[in-house]
Amino acid sequence: MDYLKYYDLEKYLFETVSPRFRKDTHLCAFDFLSIVNWKSPRPKRRIINGLCKRRKTGFEEAVRDLTHDIHRAEDHQTRLKILLDRPGIGLAMATAILTVLYPEDFTVYDQRVCTSLGDYVPQSGVRSFRNLGNRNKAKIWEGYVEFLEAVRENTPHDLSLRDKDRWLWAKAVVKQMETEIRNEK
Repeated sequence: MDYLKYYDLEKYLFETVSPRFRKDTHLCAFDFLSIVNWKSPRPKRRIINGLCKRRKTGFEEAVRDLTHDIHRAEDHQTRLKILLDRPGIGLAMATAILTVLYPEDFTVYDQRVCTSLGDYVPQSGVRSFRNLGNRNKAKIWEGYVEFLEAVRENTPHDLSLRDKDRWLWAKAVVKQMETEIRNEK
């Protein structure tokens, strides 16, 4: 392991893990947990236990089977459903995993990005994306597609989908810090 390469985790995920997935058609447990740590390390134990319990196998085999199923899925909607059907994996984590595996087609569902999008009103008339993960599972995909559309429409057009996500995330962080500074005066 080149620890300096791993130090910049996002770069490692998109320059090493993503191409390796496309070549191998599955992930190893280490790369899968690296994605989990990148998004949020808090649910790590719950995800490990959920995958092992469901498959009644070791974690390495469970991850290989899960990610191979994702690779073989017929479409992106099915890929998301496969992840959401696993214990401990919610919409934010599922989209983080899929963003690494399919960076041109997915972006991370994140509360900070939702904050930056504000009251964007897509065709469905939804006023906020904040509780998208709490919707009926059949409706999550439709909401996520609208979320993707909002990310694309509310950012500079010359950015990649990954950079659009970063742009919105940073916008929310900057605005929050500016508010905190103003409130301290």
